[in-house]
Amino acid sequence: MHQVPITLPLNRDSSDEAQLLSAQFLYLSFESSRPLAQSVRHSLVGVDEVHIGRGEKRRWSRTTSGGKVVLHIEVADSWMSTAHLRLSCRPDRVLLHDLGSRNGTLVNGEEKQSCVLADKDVIEVGCTFFVFSNDTVELDHQPDLDGCELVGEPGMTTLLPELRRQMEQLEKIAKSQRTVIVHGESGTGKELVARAIHVISGRTGSFVAVNCAAIPDSLLESEFFGHRKGAFSGATSNRTGRIEGADGGTLFLDEVIELSAKAQAALLRVLQEQEVLPIGASTPVSIDLRVLVASHQDLAAAVEQGRFREDLYARLSAFTVTLLPLRERSAELGSILAAILQNSQRADMSSLTIEPDAARALLLYRWPRNIRELEKHLVSALVLAEGSAIGLSHLRLPNPRIAEEVLSEERAQSELSASDTILRARLLELLVSESGNVTHVAKALSKSRQQVQRWCKRFEIDLKQYR
Repeated sequence: MHQVPITLPLNRDSSDEAQLLSAQFLYLSFESSRPLAQSVRHSLVGVDEVHIGRGEKRRWSRTTSGGKVVLHIEVADSWMSTAHLRLSCRPDRVLLHDLGSRNGTLVNGEEKQSCVLADKDVIEVGCTFFVFSNDTVELDHQPDLDGCELVGEPGMTTLLPELRRQMEQLEKIAKSQRTVIVHGESGTGKELVARAIHVISGRTGSFVAVNCAAIPDSLLESEFFGHRKGAFSGATSNRTGRIEGADGGTLFLDEVIELSAKAQAALLRVLQEQEVLPIGASTPVSIDLRVLVASHQDLAAAVEQGRFREDLYARLSAFTVTLLPLRERSAELGSILAAILQNSQRADMSSLTIEPDAARALLLYRWPRNIRELEKHLVSALVLAEGSAIGLSHLRLPNPRIAEEVLSEERAQSELSASDTILRARLLELLVSESGNVTHVAKALSKSRQQVQRWCKRFEIDLKQYR
């Protein structure tokens, strides 16, 4: 056996300055018997066949035989046959062939003897889950990459080529003073990335996070700029504002699009002058500030619609990173699960397992609330399982149809006020966790059933979809 170098397709566009090529990948996403194991990415560039079967441990190799390049993948999975599966790789498609295995092969939960694979297909081989993917990569990408080889701050390591390329650029940007926009759906880890940028920057001041959607406009000036004793009734002492509190450090403004026109103008002045004037003060306070902002909405589109200042956007948009929703990261779900499990409060994780039906559900569910929702279900499942294997019943996932419903509702949130957006999000979260039980939702909110029903009607939430 010997390692085979990657060969490039003949139809590559040589004028592409980024030197990218379309490529097929096979990810070993998740082992249900070893949920702490990292995901692995295998490039299929230049590969003619992939052979998957049981071995003594997880390992892979690339060989040439009869003029064919073969990628061999072995997994220590007792439910997998020694020669379980073969993939035949062609330029325009990848064909799956089950090799008469003892327990069969499932694709997206359905047993298949043979089929053509599509992007993001989930392949179940024994108790091990693979994901097939089409992507673009740089010419010098690694043919095989184990998640345990990745080094970086939490929230900035990934096996996915496009996201990894963004994170490598972001790491360079983090060491400068440039502003950054972190764009992504709710729950994708925007604040985690912002904290990573702060750590990498080496700035000695504090990381101050502000949820702009949670601060009423009437209190925003005091929250942002602080006040001096006696500035107004009730101002019994000096108070440092959030901006001054980030002096020498990083100010992270989450959902910055929720700032009013007045607040946007005030923020623009702070960025231009690098100083703040607390309420009741006569002399501005100079600050050394690095600003990061996040939004689940497109700020450039908001500028075109007149909802966000163009000059403020120009100040903030030195670099933009877009985080993928969890449904687009199924290929590396194992690595994401491992990080969540390692951060849980459970002392002994060495014997933890996740039953295959539960693992299948984790991979096929759409996760409308992304990593935040996954973490909630997974941590609860650890408690409910009481030390035994995590099963499907422990995860308490809602009906998959709800995911599509919630995703479409998420897109409608931009039309709501900040307070309504927060209320609606809370309602959806409770409806999912309580399986549509209005009485339980009302109790959690300390409201009547009738009030919850009125809110659901107002926000066009179909209660039947959650039961």
